[in-house]
Amino acid sequence: MKRDSVIFKAMLDKQESNMLPIGNLGITLGNPNGKIHLVKVCNPFCKACAESHRVLEKLLDLNPNLCLQMVFTTTSDINDGRLNVVSHFLCLRSSMSQEELRNALDVWYLSENMTYELFDKLYPVKKECLFKYAEEINEMRIWTEDMKVENTPTFYINGKLVPDIYSIDDIKCNLLD
Repeated sequence: MKRDSVIFKAMLDKQESNMLPIGNLGITLGNPNGKIHLVKVCNPFCKACAESHRVLEKLLDLNPNLCLQMVFTTTSDINDGRLNVVSHFLCLRSSMSQEELRNALDVWYLSENMTYELFDKLYPVKKECLFKYAEEINEMRIWTEDMKVENTPTFYINGKLVPDIYSIDDIKCNLLD
């Protein structure tokens, strides 16, 4: 029943419309003009986010109408380990092709024992770049707080929160119909 696209669309349509993240917040992959705008709110250290990454990679390859926007959760605490990783991702976004960036994200999310130190050796960036995106990271934090995101990954399709009963596999099946 959860993979019935009519039921999925009806459940999604019942959700309140939320404001999509402003502009190019985070990382955008796939077709920026696609009719399906899927927002994934994620934490770079979240196991469920890593598991959903694999599915989303396949979905990007199979659905040319998909725009995937990844927005990252962080805190304002400078000791939050997510800050370096998210800053690093944003630095890579500005210096890589989409294919190269997808490969780097695969390495981060799909490697068993990836650490920030190892990732930095594989995909080095200039240290001053890591401070360049502080305002964007703060905007992502504010947006996720405004949206009351409590768990990661959290998904929105065209501005509507995907109900909790749907897994990433259910979402994939419904976006391929």
